[in-house]
Amino acid sequence: MTYLSERNATQIGWYNLPEKEVFTNYFETAAWYENVEVEAGRYPIYMYDLEIEEDGRLNGYIGTVYVSLPGKVTDDYFGGLWCGVPFGSYDEHKHTGNEAHHTLDPYTYMVAEQIANGNSRYELFPEYEVRVEKEWVDDWDGKPRKLYDIYKKEA
Repeated sequence: MTYLSERNATQIGWYNLPEKEVFTNYFETAAWYENVEVEAGRYPIYMYDLEIEEDGRLNGYIGTVYVSLPGKVTDDYFGGLWCGVPFGSYDEHKHTGNEAHHTLDPYTYMVAEQIANGNSRYELFPEYEVRVEKEWVDDWDGKPRKLYDIYKKEA
């Protein structure tokens, strides 16, 4: 198995977090979680194994971008469960204050759509831009639709 740390990472912009926020990490058992408080700031957006298509479209590992948000655990639950029912005792603040991180890994078209619609925390470097990749009229409701993606600007 190849891990992301072994892949070639290219930073393509920033993720802007305007104020402190708590994110939840979920684990193997649906009931297990940890809440991670992340400080406001700018965090790098990476694409792994980045290739630029002939038309300039960015293509990376499984079609997503990655943002790692470092923070501190505020509370968690990793207690014992029997058929989904907690049993035994578990201290939900056992790991409070420990360093942790939350990872965002949306598809590039989702990031591009947010940027195009002007409601995004994602900010691309100047050499990249969002373009409409495809337009169509939806057969179901007759509304026009657009699919956006991220492209390298033409020189």
